[in-house]
Formats: sequence, C-alpha cells, structure tokens
Amino acid sequence: MPTTSIPVHPIRILARACCAAALLLASAAAADAADKSLILHNLGWEYATPRYLADHKAYVDTLPFDGVAVYLDDSAGQNVSWRILTPTPVSTQTIAGVLAPVSGWQGGNLRRNFALMYIAQGTNAWDDAGWAAIAQNAANFAQAIKAAGMTGIFLDNENYNDYGDWRPGSPVADAKIHTLVDSQTQMRARGRQVMQAIMGAFPDVVVLFFHDPYVSDQTFYERHPRFNNVAFANELVGPFTVGFVEAKGASATVVLGGESDFGSKTPGEFDEIYQYQHDGIASDDGVPADATSRAAGANGYIPSALRASWPTRISGGAAIYEPDNRDASGNPTTITTTIVNAMARVDQYAWLYMEVAGDPPRPYASMLAPPGSSIHAATQAWVDAVRAGWAAAHATGTNGDRLAPEPETAEGSRSCGIGGGVALMAITLAWRRRLRPGPAMSSTIAPTKECP
Repeated sequence: MPTTSIPVHPIRILARACCAAALLLASAAAADAADKSLILHNLGWEYATPRYLADHKAYVDTLPFDGVAVYLDDSAGQNVSWRILTPTPVSTQTIAGVLAPVSGWQGGNLRRNFALMYIAQGTNAWDDAGWAAIAQNAANFAQAIKAAGMTGIFLDNENYNDYGDWRPGSPVADAKIHTLVDSQTQMRARGRQVMQAIMGAFPDVVVLFFHDPYVSDQTFYERHPRFNNVAFANELVGPFTVGFVEAKGASATVVLGGESDFGSKTPGEFDEIYQYQHDGIASDDGVPADATSRAAGANGYIPSALRASWPTRISGGAAIYEPDNRDASGNPTTITTTIVNAMARVDQYAWLYMEVAGDPPRPYASMLAPPGSSIHAATQAWVDAVRAGWAAAHATGTNGDRLAPEPETAEGSRSCGIGGGVALMAITLAWRRRLRPGPAMSSTIAPTKECP
C-alpha cells in the first residue's frame, strides 16, 4: 500500500520543541514557587489552638497561607508549647491528645503546618539530668507532631525567661563560675542534644527558629547599625541554635526565621539579611579576636569546622511584622509588596506575625477570625492585600498544583512557536543567573497550553 508523504513545517517543529521545553521549565519554576511557603503565626485572640482551628476549619482553609503555627494548648490547661523545653516530663500521649483536633489535617491551603514551642525557663547548662528530661520531652513532641502530619517546629527562642543571658547569677551559665566561651560551648552542646532527640523521632523535621544566631553576634550589630544591639544580653541564644545546625544531618532542615529583622520591606533589606544568614555570620574576615560574644573569629560560637559548610546547612528565612505594614485602622499599607519581597529572598519559608496579644488586645490584628466578626479580626482590605502578596509570590502556582491558566492573546492564539522560544531563552538565562545557594528573585511564568 503506498504511503503518503506528509510535509512537516520546520517552524511548527521548532514551536513544539520550544513549547515542550518551556513547559518543563515552567513546571520547574512552579515547583520552586511551591517550595517557598508563607506561614501564619497568629498570637492571641484568636490563638491558633488545635481546637480553634478544627472548629473554624471552613474559614481557616481559605486563608492565604501555606501553613499555620499551631499553639498547643487546650481547655484542660495542657499548654504543651510552653512545657516541652523544661525538665518536667510531658508524655507523647499528652501531646497527641492536645493535637488530636488537627491530626491528619486535610484540604485547604494550609498544608505545611508547624507546632509552636517556647523556651519557658532557663535550665543550668551543666544539669545533665535536667537536659536529659528536656531531650526526652522534645523526642515525645517530635513523635506526636510527626504522627499528626505536621511539617515541623516553630521554635520561639526569644530570651523571655533568662535562659540566654550569660551574667553573674545566671541560672543557666553563671559568669562568676564559667567563662563566656565555656558557657557558649556548653549551650551549643545542649542544642545539639535536643536536636538529636527530635531527629530520632522525626528525621526529616523542619525546625524554624524565630531569632537567628546573630542575635548573640556583636559583629553583626557592628556591621548593621540599623538594628538594636542586644548581643550583650543574649550570649547563649545563638549557640543553642548553632547546636541544632550541627546535629541536623542531611535529612532535617534548620530555618533561620529572621525575627530580629521585622523592619525589612525592600528587596535590598531582605537580601542584606539573607547574605548574613548564609555567609556573613560564619566568616572570619575582619572579626576581632576579643572577649566579646561573636559567631566567628578566634572565640566564635560557630565551631571552626562548621563555618565552611554553614551556608549549605541552614535555610534562610524572613519574618514579616503585621503592625509595620498597616495603619491604626487595620488598613494595609505595604504588606503586599513586603510579602513578595520576603518570599523572593528566602530558601523555603517566610512567616507573617500577627500580634493581637496586648493589654488591651490590639484591634484588627487576627487573621483567624472572619473580617467584621470581632474587634480583633483583621479588615477585609488587609486580608485581600495579604492574599494578593501571597498569590504574586507564588506566581506560577501554589504548592505546585493550582496553576494559573495562561491568558489568551487578543486573537485567541497561544504562547507557543517563536514566542515560546523567546520565553524559553529568557527563562533559561534567568535560571542560570540565580544566586547561590538558592532563591532567585521569583519568576512569574504561566504554564503554557497545549501546542498545535
């Protein structure tokens, strides 16, 4: 039977090839966007307790976030979030009971949820029995949150109760007895001990620290004078976090959450912090050899052996503070662009801190209640502005499976052919120019439709 020769148009072949390549790269960009998550930390009225989230799931599922920090407290007074890092035993069963209302949470946008953990008190860094109990609590916590389907731990490491201050009379590291270097070394060992316990139950856990290790680093504040220098009162906070980084191995992730940087809004400001998180903090260049608390240098609390690999062992994050991005009436001012800029300069996680707590509680500051439902609820304009920033930051999709369709041209044609080739070239160039070790400024690539 004779065959019929079908002419093949070379431009159509090129168009299909370019379109296929563009589809692959757009999918990669979507995956990159999916890996950058915005997490909500809603402090106070309404607290993100498991019971509250379960009772208001229909609304919470619609929130413009990829996850929420869950406050483990219940009506029976089992405040697990504040009890774990104390020597008082807390069983896995107790933790699981508090978590039960959100165990196996499904649906909605909130797919990367975290369990809140606070450091409630200072425990003597040389108290082996006390820290063994703390490590066991941490292991129990990790086991319970993993079973509940959570991504990891939001660890508020602020020095609320004198756990992070090296001074005469300190309950953790008394400066009359222990040197600064010895105290920081011991606190780093305790951080390592706790992280090892967590990973024993949850090997691929993500631990996000609110405050970066530079909170203890005099060098950081000397080089970044726009920040209030608090290193003199937090000498042990950074070393504790460094211990987690030391212990994390290949499977776990330690995120530096950047809370000390609530003032950043512009790309340059977020990049300044990102670069210090990765490279500046572990660099010995120009660091004086003195008796001050410093991350690097001769007496640095980041061990010399860890400094070279530090940039690849941490995940750079960013914090966004709600009061700095709205007016007194709850109307948004800069929140949309701040979210976009923050998420463009993180490795995986940015987080929005809604601070309702206060005396009296602040109005228009909760995103867990529908607008207009209470004086504490955020305004609709605020929610819309957050949603706009969240959507723009994800650009090509949210968590990789809700991709925006490509708009038709005026003639109803599709973005293939030569246009696809141009797009491919632009995408490729952008891909090759990404900064090490991760986040490029996000591309906004819409998935292409089926080509002719």
